[in-house]
Amino acid sequence: MLIVDSTYKVMLFYIAMTAFLFPGAARGENAGVPIFAAFSFMIITRALFFMVKDAFDPAISAGIEAVVVLVSFGAACWLAFQVLQKQLVDTEKSKQASAEAVRKRLENQCEELSAQFDLTPREQEILLLLAQNYRAPYIAERLVVSQSTVKTHMRNLYAKLGVHSQAELLLLVEEKEQGVSVK
Repeated sequence: MLIVDSTYKVMLFYIAMTAFLFPGAARGENAGVPIFAAFSFMIITRALFFMVKDAFDPAISAGIEAVVVLVSFGAACWLAFQVLQKQLVDTEKSKQASAEAVRKRLENQCEELSAQFDLTPREQEILLLLAQNYRAPYIAERLVVSQSTVKTHMRNLYAKLGVHSQAELLLLVEEKEQGVSVK
């Protein structure tokens, strides 16, 4: 009986801690609904079992009790795994969406600078890659050109934008984002 009593207390603890373990449920998302349903089912099953427990032989009753406890723990583990997997997928999706939004905003800023300073299409490509903090060797590899070609485009780009380094270029893009008047 001790294992059953402790199992019941652990289940009650998890029910009480659901809001902390699954913060989405506290914000109104229904992440906690399956957990509440599963734990409610376990508690109802245990209550029904205790009501009919005296109808069985004590040995059979103990066997059924052990099976119920094991199935309850197995179901709780499976449910926890499913919830954690869903949270990981949701987190990854939000990170990807955030990165995509940052990339799109950066592209828009570079397009505005390109139009303002009349950059060539290749200079626009290099501006975007420089704004993403890539260096000349990577840009050359990505655009399938030599490093000297990239450096020539960078010199022309820096001259048109009135900057002398990639750090200044990044500041210029940041100023563009903040709405500061650019030259």
